[in-house]
Amino acid sequence: MLGWVVIGAVMVRVLSGGGTLTGVDFVLGTEPAVLVALLLGSLVVGVLAIVGLVLDRSWAWDVSNAGATIALVTSVLLELDGHDSANLAVIAAVVVLAIGLLGRVRKPA
Repeated sequence: MLGWVVIGAVMVRVLSGGGTLTGVDFVLGTEPAVLVALLLGSLVVGVLAIVGLVLDRSWAWDVSNAGATIALVTSVLLELDGHDSANLAVIAAVVVLAIGLLGRVRKPA
């Protein structure tokens, strides 16, 4: 879950234009709509994954893996766009995805 917290923090930082509420308009006006949609999607799926994992729901790992994949793609795009903190989200997304995939391998079907 810590990985999701890191991913969420980076996504919120980017969406807020570097950590300020006044930067939201700037981000929405300058970033491509696809990137903003991926950022918001990553946040929504991350929250769903955290809630599902905390409540020990059967679907939580699937949601977490799908979300980590979306977050990884989003983070790589942010890194290519020049966002300095995106590398932390890349690392966190890889760790979350690896844990989810390894956990799936170890659990009997």
